[in-house]
Amino acid sequence: MNDLGATYEENGTAFKLWAPTAQKVELVTFRSADSADAEEAAVVEMRLGEKGVWNATEKVPSSAAYIYRVSFADGTTNDSAGPYARASVVNGRRSVILSNAVTTVKDFRRMAPFTKNTDAGIFEAHRGKYFGMIKHGTKNSKGKATGVDYLKELGVTHVQIQPNAYELDTHNSTVAFFNDSIRDGLKGFVFSTEDTGFASSKPNTEGLILNNMLGCQNPEGISKGSFCTNGNANVKYGNAGQIVNYVEIHDNLTLNDKLNVSLFGKKTDDELDAAQKTEKITVSKLDDSAVFLAHGVSEFQVARRCCARRAATRTATMLAMTPTSSTGIASTTPSTRTTRSTCAV
Repeated sequence: MNDLGATYEENGTAFKLWAPTAQKVELVTFRSADSADAEEAAVVEMRLGEKGVWNATEKVPSSAAYIYRVSFADGTTNDSAGPYARASVVNGRRSVILSNAVTTVKDFRRMAPFTKNTDAGIFEAHRGKYFGMIKHGTKNSKGKATGVDYLKELGVTHVQIQPNAYELDTHNSTVAFFNDSIRDGLKGFVFSTEDTGFASSKPNTEGLILNNMLGCQNPEGISKGSFCTNGNANVKYGNAGQIVNYVEIHDNLTLNDKLNVSLFGKKTDDELDAAQKTEKITVSKLDDSAVFLAHGVSEFQVARRCCARRAATRTATMLAMTPTSSTGIASTTPSTRTTRSTCAV
């Protein structure tokens, strides 16, 4: 079953869905992929083949939207996006078919693979940042590199464009989850502006941070408060490459604003005195250092500046990990790349 999903052909796209418990599966196409509310164009009943795979071949245009309507013996019917789709409409409720011509980039060269994926340094970007990913040689008014050239100078190797995965079904998965545990453990619960974390001396957080720093092993007998979770699934992870560590990406408050409120009850930097600003820088450095040094993949948000307007830079050596066969947990080895954090020193 290596051909599941939608395989586009001009004379007829092959749709294959593995749904062995389904009683009936229908392919539903839509009149447009420009919105999530377009009207249905056609409903085609799929045929059950070998090993629980449902099949249909339909002539549809490239960039057409579709879903699978799956019915079960208990009377339940669910509409599902294609699990193997490469594109979707807004919010991912419907999948989109893409031809090879649409997905092929002229003169594209894929970067050489890493010896281990934990050598990656990831920045997250949103839709408004796309243009900066495709232009080289751009500079600001001071002659400094901008866009993708700036990211390369920082040591960033990958840019993640939404969305992300949050649950892993197998220790062999190459998908990683956003580690909410280390985020909330370091700076305080994301949905509470006043809550503090390990970096700001919150008591009884040492076990949680230790478990996160060691790659979310979640050993038997671990206390509930130290359990590593992404907020959705409490499982043991096969290796450090399945864990994306971060302290700030798309949260309600930036790390800088979160620390202003949780440490001092202030909303802006201008309300802080010199001693408070120094304390905030110290806490921010500890937060960032924990993300860099924890077993797993480090991720930061594009355009993020540590401590807001602090312009000085420092260089931090990244640590990478080599998963072991016995435990699946990595042992630290120095990485060859460096990255800059714009905290003052």
